[in-house]
Amino acid sequence: MANESDRFDQVLGRITRLSTLIENRLRIDVSTVVYSSTNLGLKLTSTIYTDKLIKMLRVAVKHLYSEDIYRQFESVIRDIEKCENERNIFVHSMWAFENAKNYVRRRKFKYTPKKGLNLGKEDIDIDSIIALANRILIASENLSKFLDKLLLLSPRTHEKINPKETNP
Repeated sequence: MANESDRFDQVLGRITRLSTLIENRLRIDVSTVVYSSTNLGLKLTSTIYTDKLIKMLRVAVKHLYSEDIYRQFESVIRDIEKCENERNIFVHSMWAFENAKNYVRRRKFKYTPKKGLNLGKEDIDIDSIIALANRILIASENLSKFLDKLLLLSPRTHEKINPKETNP
């Protein structure tokens, strides 16, 4: 089973590496879009994780760019969020290899006051884990392409005033 174990470790390492690339790309773009200074932005975002970086970038894109750009951003970022959620399940679980079987068993202990202790387990074949790594790669490439184009666009230079919000 050592070969399957090695293969699993390689795939899990790939998932981790790709997720780190996404997080660092988000950190750079938050720095550029939100702080208008990559150096300052990197200092300020160095301890912020993917979910918070996404929230920051989401607010900035919604505020600075058109509704059409924001809708495109949401489509791309939703794929990133799905991948990140799946990645968290894999990375924050315990794994066991079943002898003479072509799968690994994922275990995740979870306790909630309402439901009590859940000794959850799930059998996953390695090809499913490879598929996640491939989805992360595609989502990462789509994010990079979108953000590269976004950074070439000029953000709105002024706010539109909603006549209903102004006082006479």
